[in-house]
Amino acid sequence: MDVLVLMFRDEPLREFELRERPLEVGRGAGCDIVVHDPAVGERHWLVMRQGGAVWVHDHASGSRRPIAAGRPLTLGAHHALVRVQDVTKPTPIGRLRTAPIAADVPPARLGLLIGEGAEARRVAIEDRPLVLGTCVEADVQVSDRTVSARHCRLEPTPDGVFVRDLESRNGTSVDGVFVR
Repeated sequence: MDVLVLMFRDEPLREFELRERPLEVGRGAGCDIVVHDPAVGERHWLVMRQGGAVWVHDHASGSRRPIAAGRPLTLGAHHALVRVQDVTKPTPIGRLRTAPIAADVPPARLGLLIGEGAEARRVAIEDRPLVLGTCVEADVQVSDRTVSARHCRLEPTPDGVFVRDLESRNGTSVDGVFVR
C-alpha cells in the first residue's frame, strides 16, 4: 500500500492512503488533500496510481511525472508531499501483550494526529510517556465518548513506541489488533 504524507516545515502533518481512486491536492475545499497556502492552486495536482507506478499530474502545466518513494515534492512555501511505499502492518500480537510500533524515524520526530479536517491537531511524541484520555490530567485530551478518562499510554523506546491499554472501557487497538 502507498501512503502520501503531507509535511509542513519538514514535520509530518497527515497521512493519506493512495488506493485506486486518484487524490486531488490543492487549496480548494473539495480536494482530498487541502493545503492552505496561496501559492497552491485551487486544484493543484492529481495523484494517481497507473501501470504499477504513482504519478502526479500538474493541473497548471498539464505535465505528469512519477513520484519516487521517499522524495518530497514541494508544495507551496512550507508544505511537501512524500510518498511512503510498502507500509506493512505490524505482526499481530496477542491480546495480553504489547509490542513496539516500528518507527523509521527517531521518537522525537514521531507524532500523533488527533481529529480530522480543520479540527486536527498534531502532538509530538517525545522522550516521555503520554497518557491519552478524556480527563483533564491526560497528556493528550481526546473528546470522544468511546475514549476512557485514562485510555492508553504511549511509551517511546529506542525501537519505536509501546502502546499500553490502561484498562479502558472499549480497549485499545493498533491496526485492528487489540493490545493490553
